[in-house]
Amino acid sequence: MQLADSLRKRNPWEDGGLFFCSVREGALRFLGERSAGRALLVTDESAVGAFREVTGPRCVSAVLDTSDALPLFSMPDEVALVLATGKGNTLSAARFFAGVRRVPVMTFPSSPALDGAYEREAALRLGGVTARVALADGDTVCDLSLMQPRLAEGYERLLLARLARLEARVLRCFGCASGSEEAEERAYAALSGLAEELSAREIVEKNATVQTCLRQGASCGEGGVLAERLGRDGSWRAFLQLSALYFAFFGKGKPQPFVPDYRERARAAGAAYCEQDIPTPTEYASRVCALERKRAVFFGEAESIVKNTGAYRKNLYSLAGRAYGGAGNLDELKRLPERTRGLSCIIRDFGLMDW
Repeated sequence: MQLADSLRKRNPWEDGGLFFCSVREGALRFLGERSAGRALLVTDESAVGAFREVTGPRCVSAVLDTSDALPLFSMPDEVALVLATGKGNTLSAARFFAGVRRVPVMTFPSSPALDGAYEREAALRLGGVTARVALADGDTVCDLSLMQPRLAEGYERLLLARLARLEARVLRCFGCASGSEEAEERAYAALSGLAEELSAREIVEKNATVQTCLRQGASCGEGGVLAERLGRDGSWRAFLQLSALYFAFFGKGKPQPFVPDYRERARAAGAAYCEQDIPTPTEYASRVCALERKRAVFFGEAESIVKNTGAYRKNLYSLAGRAYGGAGNLDELKRLPERTRGLSCIIRDFGLMDW
């Protein structure tokens, strides 16, 4: 573990800059470096009691039981630093508050996926309004004991990130990519060895690299959107559904001889027709040629992912102590193309998803 006295020696945004120590050790060091003003300790139900050894006369505590950041702005004007632990929304709210107040902030994520700790901006609810706001940068401290109950969640997110890297490569081949290729490749390199048994620290470090690359322009992929709509075990089920879809596409996807009904596609998915990304005949022909040139390469990569599904499931069982089921109902997968404009949109253009 990294000692607390090394916490301030490097910029955490340069290389993922993770600091590993206990909440108590990191917080006391942070408080000791800034002796003036009061400290706001922000937490939620996922990390109740995390600051129990930190509280004191100069500390003000706030427990966020909703995703609304507005209650933080009722805190005293004397607040000169912010420490936050918990889920992504809680960390984002604390970082937003710190940015508005222009005070330092330190986050202690309760999830190894590190949601809320790295993003430049986030959608937050402020009273009755949801707005996209900028977030202050700060140090991120990882207490592995705090993250232990949610290690499986961190591993699931790595699986979705691995699919996102394949998706980005394919979209770039089709001329549809919008992210940073350099950041994509760094994330790709970090996601090797997922079929092996990973330690808690390795899961956190890989997620940190992915989050850093996302911050620097890598694509987040379609998995997160699908996982959110699938509910329980959404990330795992989204991984199974998308990996099977990509595998089938590269193995059997063929151009269809008719123009897809984009209006009906939008209606069935509850999406706006005017927002559809409809390729021109020239663009479609270019994608057909690109698929045939790279089909074998992408099929091999998708096949490797699918073949390792048993190992992934075993690792999840080891981390969560319970069995994970199958892919489940595919209805949300059918509606996904009109919601993401990602690889599944192109797959549907090829006629593979019109079942």
